[in-house]
Amino acid sequence: MKPSVLGTFHVCLLYFMFWGIFLHDCEGAATMYGGQGQSVTLFWNQTQGYQAFTIKDQSQMKTLITVSNYNTVTFSNRGNNGPPQFTGNLSSSGVGLFRFVLPDLQLTDAGKYRCFKSGPGRTWIPDCGVDLVVIQIQTLFMVVPDFVTPDSVVLSCHSSILPQHLHPEVVFTWRENDDVLTPDKRYSMGTGMNVWNVWKHFYSRLTISGVTKKDCWRKYSCRVEFEGQILSNWSKEYILGEDYSNSEDTDVTGAREGTNAVMIFKMPLLKSDVTISSPAGETVIQVSPSRIYAWRTVTVRWTIVQVITSSSSTTAHVVLSNVTSADVGVYHCIKTDESRVTDCGRRLELLNTEMPRTSNHGNQTCSLDRAPTPMVPAVASTADGCVFSALAFVVSLVAATVH
Repeated sequence: MKPSVLGTFHVCLLYFMFWGIFLHDCEGAATMYGGQGQSVTLFWNQTQGYQAFTIKDQSQMKTLITVSNYNTVTFSNRGNNGPPQFTGNLSSSGVGLFRFVLPDLQLTDAGKYRCFKSGPGRTWIPDCGVDLVVIQIQTLFMVVPDFVTPDSVVLSCHSSILPQHLHPEVVFTWRENDDVLTPDKRYSMGTGMNVWNVWKHFYSRLTISGVTKKDCWRKYSCRVEFEGQILSNWSKEYILGEDYSNSEDTDVTGAREGTNAVMIFKMPLLKSDVTISSPAGETVIQVSPSRIYAWRTVTVRWTIVQVITSSSSTTAHVVLSNVTSADVGVYHCIKTDESRVTDCGRRLELLNTEMPRTSNHGNQTCSLDRAPTPMVPAVASTADGCVFSALAFVVSLVAATVH
């Protein structure tokens, strides 16, 4: 529901009475979006020059930039987040493009940045400033079936954001090999949103119809864009026809110090939420196994790469970056009642030599060449009260593989 003109006037009047100025909210400023940990470029056209003014976050009245002598720009200290960089072009009279880069964005950088003339009082400068929205984005990942047979295949692409109250425009893109897909008789796409814990979760589903043996080894990936300004990388590829049901059968992962470790956690479709804890007892991943999308890393060093589903379990491929000796030990999967999930733990060890890596499907037989294996029926969960039932989606994946 939009406020009335009279209501907007009253809000502006209150600002005027409190601050002694009409704030820029009364006219509206451009809104720009940035991802946490990324850089963002903020800019506007300075149509009138001022000898001295400051740019402050209106919500905290904290100074970010000080301008003197019309075009001398000085930034305030941002601590460990890195110094901003001015990339604009102001004339000797202070007119031109005001543009600067904020590196290593944090949620605390979000704000309504406005310009104020120097001197007594707080004289606001119109048409000077910008609104900055900072989004914390969980790394994009795909949910894929462990095994497919001819007919149709359902894939899904997932990403989550904070703060939960944001409503950004979200656009997913799918590709087959290097070709971007568009909806047609063979490819159907749908999107949705739901909430898990404090996260707002977005997803896109791709249904590929008429799958035959000739489609073996086609590669599929996805990416997401927020507000036309924040674009993710392409997800890990899914290879059609590859058997993902036995991707790794060992409970030990080895990696050299300073490299990345790929760890695989598999658990049944439990009603209970699960946390994966480090050897030091710290939570590094949160999971709701009956919701296929609900895998969340707690720190930026952990990345969900891909989630594999079956009728009875969910398996996540997770990457721990820049392994150190402090990461070595056993990682446990713990339910809300503090009991451990059977056969879900994994040990991380340091190696002295690089582990050889081989192609996954070089010696495999495409699953589309084999007769379908009977699947165990999915067990319904009564604990999922989300708008979109992920367990129902798991059932649809299984059904898609046996038609």
